Amino acid sequence: MPRFLRSLYASMIFLIVFEAAIASTANAQTDEIRFRPATGQTSGRVVRGTINAETPREVRIQVGNKPETVPIEEIAEINYAGTPPAFLEARVREKAGDYRGALENYEKAAAASGLKPFVGQLVKFSYAAALAASVSEDESRSDKAIKALQDFVKTYPNGRHTASAYESLLNLVRSGGDDARIDSVIDELAKVPGEQARAKVLKADTLVDQGKAEEALRSIDSVGAQIPADSSLARLAESVRIKSLVGTKKLDEAESKARQLIEAADPADSEALAHAYNALGDCLRASGKPKDALIAYLHTDILFDSVPNEHARALAAITQLWRTLEKPDRAEQTLSKLATAYPRSPWLKKAQGTP
Repeated sequence: MPRFLRSLYASMIFLIVFEAAIASTANAQTDEIRFRPATGQTSGRVVRGTINAETPREVRIQVGNKPETVPIEEIAEINYAGTPPAFLEARVREKAGDYRGALENYEKAAAASGLKPFVGQLVKFSYAAALAASVSEDESRSDKAIKALQDFVKTYPNGRHTASAYESLLNLVRSGGDDARIDSVIDELAKVPGEQARAKVLKADTLVDQGKAEEALRSIDSVGAQIPADSSLARLAESVRIKSLVGTKKLDEAESKARQLIEAADPADSEALAHAYNALGDCLRASGKPKDALIAYLHTDILFDSVPNEHARALAAITQLWRTLEKPDRAEQTLSKLATAYPRSPWLKKAQGTP
């Protein structure tokens, strides 16, 4: 989220929290699953009952006398009965970019008495994920965020949030540039039921960063049939494919695919869009269009700074492009921003070098 909007959103926090609390009170005795809208619809169906099981692949809910199993990819949101008010406030503060306030309220929610197991799991994951997202504002939180995510996946190796926790962890360790540590996280993600395809896509993305574009392209091709169409994973895989095409000098095809991906992506899918705009920037830069490339990378910097590795990559590219465009002052400003936000990132070293 753009930082210049955060102060505006922060002023709306308590009104939104009040409305959220009222909405949650209406169904306080039941759990609620909100489905993703079907194609052409603006909202999905809602089921209410008692959730009695969660796994990385599905959630089981008892609706009256009828059990129902819901695949994870069909779920937009789950609201649990008995969710502490502090959790509702934390979520709104996080969306407004107030990470300090969000973390404080997640801690209050975690300390609430009588938390049901699935609520407790959600609170712990949300705290760790918010801590990871806050690293874009304060890099000193990185080690604490890594530990929180590691503790979470150790405690809940087969939970609904386990794969997402590994992805947040991967984003953080990629910013540190330790290839062995990166591979270790991807290997652990691959052990989560149903996440083998995602692990391969993320591995392919690291191969692109290492200059192994052809190997990355082969990896993406090998896993394509396992990825659901029109899913966030499909969009992520397509962005990795685009970067691989740039690496193999198929620039026209790469640019066309990048623009299609941006057009089709969910505006709320920050990870897919950060990858997509960076991929477009790579295309335009390799095609000798530095001003157009700069605009693409600036989208990631301004709109999608919550994705650490892609944000750092965008800042490195912006730094080099300002030099190419003979704007040394702006290059130094961007380099300073990169060094402050991601002092251990391998992209910092690349930004300090020549374009």
